[in-house]
Amino acid sequence: MSKLKWLFFALPFILLVALVVLTYLSHEFLTPVSLEKESTRFVISEGMRGTDIANELQKDRLIRHAWAFRLLVRVTSTGPKIKAGTYDFSPNLSPYQILKKMVSGDVIQVRVTIPEGYTLKQIADLLDAKGIANKSEFLDKANQTALEFPELKENIQGLEGFLFPDTYDLAPHLTPEDASTPMVDRFKELVIPLYGKSNKMLSLKETITLASLVERESRIPKEYPLIAAVYTNRLRDQMPLQCDATIQYLLPVPKELLSIDDLKIESPYNTYLHSGLPPGPIGSPGLLSIKAALAPAHVPYLYYVARGDGSHIFSITYSQHLNAVEKYRQWLFHRNVH
Repeated sequence: MSKLKWLFFALPFILLVALVVLTYLSHEFLTPVSLEKESTRFVISEGMRGTDIANELQKDRLIRHAWAFRLLVRVTSTGPKIKAGTYDFSPNLSPYQILKKMVSGDVIQVRVTIPEGYTLKQIADLLDAKGIANKSEFLDKANQTALEFPELKENIQGLEGFLFPDTYDLAPHLTPEDASTPMVDRFKELVIPLYGKSNKMLSLKETITLASLVERESRIPKEYPLIAAVYTNRLRDQMPLQCDATIQYLLPVPKELLSIDDLKIESPYNTYLHSGLPPGPIGSPGLLSIKAALAPAHVPYLYYVARGDGSHIFSITYSQHLNAVEKYRQWLFHRNVH
């Protein structure tokens, strides 16, 4: 029998086999394991091999056969495009739909809001509680990270104060670097242009340090520039800043009222014992505080004390300040009595 005749008789069989194979593969690629909608969290680590991904998917009963998923990845040439992260898969997704989500990077997002004034430790606690990053790993990396601002000719060690307070959508189980990068980028986006347009009386680190003090001491927006002015005037006159917030920064748990012993804690952050700004920020200031630090009010105040309603009494002389303190003590007494 000639080859042509053999091919003529064999062709239907070949086509039948091909059709069967294609039908089977289509079933493997396009049909979900079940119609169940209960989702499973699936983590793809950086550098995870396609073989391991396929095996884990089969182990979690999200696909029928690991070999078929590996073949699908190879046929579609999508292996290098698979993105690391935490995914939400359910058995009612076909292998092709699962692969499509991996390639598009359709990872789970966790919304987290970093409040203004939060310290690095508080941010680490929040990220850990949200399942975004491990607390201790985040703190270690944040303290070791060096920020470079070549346009300002300034390098800064550590991320305290430079993780901009805002709302972020982050994936779970991020590396410390991946968790902090969006916050640093937001800081650069919003703060560096403001600093670039300022008179630059202080370095960037000094500005953010001053702003962090203003953030922790201020409650009413109109007072931010006034409190910034008090500290700027004290720096000018070489007076200790005597900022209670710097003492609170040293305590494991903040107090409503500081004791005499608290004011004696030996630390470069103790602005009662040491003149000038502390070595670095004591939290992450928001834009209002940063703007106030860049442009303090033109007022002669050197003192302020709380009124008890969130506002402050500002004074020029020490005697005026003592009178204001006495009024605050009377307010505390009446509050505690009633």
